[in-house]
Formats: sequence, structure tokens, C-alpha cells
Amino acid sequence: MIHGSRILIIGINYAPELTGIGRYTGEMGAWLAKQQADVQVVTGFPYYPEWKVSEGYRARWFSAEILDGAKVLRCPLYVPGHPSPLRRMMQDLSFFFSAMLAVSFLLLSGKRFDHIWVASPSFLSGWVGLWAGLFCPKANRRLHIFDLQVDAASGLNMIRGQGFIRFLSIMESSMMKKYDIVSTLSEGMRGMIARKKVRPEAIVLLPIWVDTMRFLPMDVDLNLLMRLGIPPDKRLVLYSGAVGEKQGLENLLELAVMTKREGISELIFVVAGEGPFARQLKLEALTLGLDNVMFIPLQGDDIFPSLLNAAWLHLILQKDTGNEHFMPSKLYPILSVGGLAMVTAKPDSSLGRLISEHQIGSLVVENHPISMYQMIMELLREEGKCKTFKTNARNYALMHFSRNLLLNSYWNCTKLSYN
Repeated sequence: MIHGSRILIIGINYAPELTGIGRYTGEMGAWLAKQQADVQVVTGFPYYPEWKVSEGYRARWFSAEILDGAKVLRCPLYVPGHPSPLRRMMQDLSFFFSAMLAVSFLLLSGKRFDHIWVASPSFLSGWVGLWAGLFCPKANRRLHIFDLQVDAASGLNMIRGQGFIRFLSIMESSMMKKYDIVSTLSEGMRGMIARKKVRPEAIVLLPIWVDTMRFLPMDVDLNLLMRLGIPPDKRLVLYSGAVGEKQGLENLLELAVMTKREGISELIFVVAGEGPFARQLKLEALTLGLDNVMFIPLQGDDIFPSLLNAAWLHLILQKDTGNEHFMPSKLYPILSVGGLAMVTAKPDSSLGRLISEHQIGSLVVENHPISMYQMIMELLREEGKCKTFKTNARNYALMHFSRNLLLNSYWNCTKLSYN
């Protein structure tokens, strides 16, 4: 279906970003190019999760490159050094206008596409995809929802004013209805999209995927630990990914305080991530005198699988544990290596059901240091339970999250499910 097809990908984030939406949109483009599709990407300059444009890129004007077989047209955008709701809206608007210019240039140059695939957020990118669709009336239009941006911002009180929220919701809903396929990550998010009056038959599940042949169980690389400065005789408790306020990582510091106070000296907490909030956490850890907490940069793909295998426990944290549209991308490579994950989520949320029903990790119902401490103590006592979680995690990833399995099914319009 896609061999030889002309595919336009639109999204604010793309490779070489190492985490979040950019990582997976980049993998989508690379996979499609490997299937002999003609892939054109319109995206911004890489900035996430550091919230600054990556070295080697200057976001002053448009630029083009070839990345893993895909043609990438990068658009200038505003990148706030200290993101706030207003500044993030300004960023989305800046990409919307520059992406509209980029797509218009491609279309007026005679480019036509068989498929238009849009990553959201930003939901404004969906309107750019619809603009491209006006020039390609036979194109199959697909919108992939990584996060329901308006609902998330409203739930976290990032946007105040019910009138403005209703306006954004109407814009988002009317845009979604115009796509042939709207895909998303979980049954919970699928239900939320259906409530926006999108046709039920147009909504499909596309879980986050993982390259199970690259992220696989392996022995701990002691040399890697030494290079990173991580004591090899400690049990590594790892958080790797975006470091922002919504993860509630300040509780990780309190957890480290508790374990230190209780004399649990075998644990070392490592945060692998960058960004404004990471700098704040470092200062707090220094003030508290926490010698059992370390901060390292996000690791590249050549090192990341080994780092995941080196961890005794992986932390998947969120402040709003009942958040129905939280399905963290960092979870999937952890499962694929057979990692032991401790996840903060309500049992009746999509994430909570995924973890508990399939026994692929330990579930903590609230992001609170006491609850997390109690779970860690339980896991330290029950090695058998840990082994079961790890075995189930690897097997479940192989069966449900294999990149080739999911993307082949998705591009052949097969309905996808976690079950």
C-alpha cells in the first residue's frame, strides 16, 4: 500500500530529538522511507526536551536535509527557554504560520501527495494538514494524537477561562472530524476523541511502538556505568525522559531523602534528562545534600538500550495519576528490554489498566514519596514478583508493541488494540 507512495509528514517535533513525540515521528518517517515510500517532512528545529535549539541547527530561517531517507524541511519557530502556557501557545502559533508557508511552497512547486500524516500536538498542525489536503483531494489524511493538548492543558489548569477553552475545543473537534483516520495511543484517549463527535469508524488505536530487536535484554555494561559515574555496586533507580513540572519529579527528591534517612544505602537515583526544571531539581538536590541522586544527560541510541538494562528499577511518574491521555513513550523501550517499571497511575486509567491487567510492572496509585517508598521496599523484598514483571514486560512488548507489526498494520488500515 505504501511502496512508492508520496507521503507528507507534518509535526512540530521530529528526529534527532531523543525523546517524546519527535523520537517517534522520526521513527515513522525512517520506517516509511525504508518501505520505499517518498517521504517529505515539514517540521521545526530540534529543541526538546532541553527547550533550546540543538547544536548544529539555527532556527533563523528554513533549511532542508535528508534524514534516514526522508526529505526534511525545517521551519523556524519560537522556542521559549522557560516554557509557560502562554509561551507554549506562542510557539505553536509560530510553527503554524511557518509550516503553512513551507507546505504552501511545496504545493505551489507542484508537489502532490498520496498520504498526509500529521502528529498532534500541536493540534494547530492538523489545520496545516487540511490545507495541504485541499491541493491533494485524493490524499488519505491521517491525524495521530499523541496527546489531547486542549484537554491536558485544561486538566492541569495551564489554561484559564472557560470561554477560551471552549473555543479551542471547538477548533480541535472541527479539525479532527475532517480526517479520514484519527489514531491515538490508548482506549481511554480513543473514548475522549469519540466524545468530540469524530466518527467511531475513523478512530483507530496505534500504540507507541518499539524496535524490539534493538531494545532487548542484555547483561549490565559495567564500563558504561563507570563512564557515566554511576556506582556499579548500587541498585540503579532510573528516570529517563522529559524533566518537567507535570512529572512531579520533586517527589523523587523526597523519596531519596526518605531512603537515605532510613539507611537504604544500596539505591542510587539517576535522572537522565535536560531542561529548565532539571536545573531547578539539581539545585534542590544540592541544597538537601543528596549524595544518592545523580543527574546525567539524555543518552543517544547507541547507549540508551544499555542504560535501560543497567537499571534495577525504572520510574514512570506523573502528577495527575488519573490522567486518561497520559501514555508515556518512555515506557515502551523499558518493557522491551524486560525492565522493572514502577508506574504512578490510577487503576482505572488506561495506563493503570495496561500495567495491572497484564502484570508488566508495579502500580502506585498516587505520586507521593511515601507510596513510592513503600512500593520500593516491597520490590526489594519480593525478587520473585520482580522477575515475573520483567518476563511479562518483554513478552508483552514482543506481542503488542513491535514496530514492524504495528506500523504494517496501521498503514494497511488494520484496527489495532492492546488486547
